[in-house]
Formats: sequence, C-alpha cells, structure tokens
Amino acid sequence: MLKDKDPVYVNPASVNHIATTFKPGEDPVTLAGDWDVRCKTFKEGTEFMRAYEHVLSGGKWCDTEYYTVTLERLSSGHKTWRNGCRNEADLIARCKKLDIWFADMRDNGWRQLPGEDYVTISVDRKGRYLFNDGQHRLGMAKLLGINRIPVKVVAWHSGWVKRRAPIAAYAAKHNGFYTEVDHVDFQNVNVHNKGRAGAIVGNIPAGCTTVLDIGAHWGHFCSKLTQAGHKCTGVELSASNCRIATILRDSEDLDYTILGTDIFSYLNKSRSFDVVLALNVFHHFLKNSRGYNKLVGILGNMDMKCMFLGVHSPTEKPMRTAYRNLAYDEFADFVVKNSCLNSYRVLEDLPHGRKLYLIS
Repeated sequence: MLKDKDPVYVNPASVNHIATTFKPGEDPVTLAGDWDVRCKTFKEGTEFMRAYEHVLSGGKWCDTEYYTVTLERLSSGHKTWRNGCRNEADLIARCKKLDIWFADMRDNGWRQLPGEDYVTISVDRKGRYLFNDGQHRLGMAKLLGINRIPVKVVAWHSGWVKRRAPIAAYAAKHNGFYTEVDHVDFQNVNVHNKGRAGAIVGNIPAGCTTVLDIGAHWGHFCSKLTQAGHKCTGVELSASNCRIATILRDSEDLDYTILGTDIFSYLNKSRSFDVVLALNVFHHFLKNSRGYNKLVGILGNMDMKCMFLGVHSPTEKPMRTAYRNLAYDEFADFVVKNSCLNSYRVLEDLPHGRKLYLIS
C-alpha cells in the first residue's frame, strides 16, 4: 500500500477534475464529508490551461484570461499575485519563464528537480484523482502528452478508503495481485502477471473497435483498451472479482461493461466482436470432455476478426490429467480449426512457460 508521503506516478490525462471548495494542508489526511462533490474540470478550473492552448495556437499571452485576470487583481490592490508578480513587467517576465519551462519539458520530458514542489492530488470517494496544486506543470504535461509524472497525494475521501478495503485485503492474503492495478494507492503492491497489455494494444489490427475479454478478472485489459479508444465488454464468473472490477473501473472514470456470468451462458448464441481476449483461460475447459465440447461450441459462436490467446504450459501440474492437454501451437491450431479465424503467430513468451498468440 502507498505510504502517506511517498511520491506516486500518474498519467496526467487521468487527473481531470478540481474540487472547487477544498484546500488541503501539507500533511496527508483522510476526510469524510462532501468536499469532493463540487468539482470543475481541470480545463474549466485553471486559467493557465486555456491560456497556453491559445499561446500554442499562435496567440499572445496578453489576449488570455490568465493575463487579464492577473492584471485586474494587481490593479485592484493585490501587492503580489501569481508567483510574486507585482506589476505588468513582472507578469511579462513570468509568461516568458513559463515558455522556457514548456520548451524544456517538450525537449527533455518531465524533470522533478531536488527540492522542487510536487504536483499534488486528492482522491475522491470513488477513487478518482482531483487536482490540488501545480497547475502549470500538470497543464504542460497534459498538452505535451506526457504519460507519467510523479505526484503526491494529500487527501483521501473516507468513502474511497472503505471501497478499496477488499482490494487491500486481497493483496495481503495473496502477497500481491494477479495482474496490474493502476490506482496510485496500489503502485507498490507485488504483481504476479504483468506486461501483456502493451503487446495487445500495439498489435490490434486497424479498424477494430469492439473487444470481448473472457475471464476479465478485475478489468485490467478492459481498462487499458478502453483508454486506447476501444469499446470493451468483460465477462467474469466470480462475483467478488466483478465487484472489484466495478470499483476499479469507477475509480478510473471509464466506460466499459463488466458482466457477472459464465462465458458459456453468454456465448450460447452467436455474438460479434472485433477482438476477443482469451488470456490463460481456455485451458481450464480442457480438463474434462464436457468443458472441451463446450469450448468447441463457443468458438463456433464468435464472429471475430482476431483473438489474443494466452496458452498455458502443458507441463503445469493441473493439466497432466486433463481430458485434452494441448501444447502451444497445437492449442492455437485447435482455435483456428473450430472458429472463423485462419492463422496464428506467437507474440510473446510469457513467464511460467506460457505464450501469447495473435490469431486472425
């Protein structure tokens, strides 16, 4: 679990809102109440983001709300405003400094210098990230498409602390997670299976939109593919896994479907998806003739353009007495023969003697 004062890493694109009435202190706290309810989007709540979009499109600083509001505040009696600005000359110098910061981040990426304040965030009752401080650097990172920056969490809503409890309990019981959990509160937890999402996202054929994830577990792949622009449906038999998948989906504010049912019931009729994920799940159906025949049936019911197939090692102990123990290419060939797909290739060798195939 995250320690209160540890820096953590987030994708700037995941910090999208500001709690308009909440001003946290320097020490991390857990708070109840409605402090997380009244929000604006990051762009609505920060004049800088709108200003720099204008500047990047060729506009002038002096034509932005950021500039004019600062001048108005200085002229209305504020002795200093915005990082020590006392007059318009100071403001012009400040804008030039921001241009230098932007150019440095564009050319060198995010640099967290020793002694420099971190961007800070809070976590609302659903687990979503709320911006607190550091709008200039966070806004620049968003505009530049930087996908990982260090931040510090300064507040958690007590409702989220309660919602995340079963996830923390699972980690304690199992010495980690089955696959990645992206939320900042769990970045230091051990992960037993990781790294497959990048290979999948990078190899989905052009034009593919809809995705079916068979055995979705906690929705990790649905999350990654939704963020990549796909429309995802996850099918997961375990009710407890479905509850956690829903908690994590809501914490990321993403729109994908998690269905709590078994895959044979869901695919008892023909369904169409561009992409099907079957990651280390099909071998469970080979342990007896009934499961084997059901697997043949659902393969024939899927109208798909491609499948990402995770194949077990045939030497794994549970498979030694299986009804059919298909090994690697033999398993991929079995899928081709019983589905609408035609060919396969190995994408990656995975830990524990497993392989990832793309079948199309």
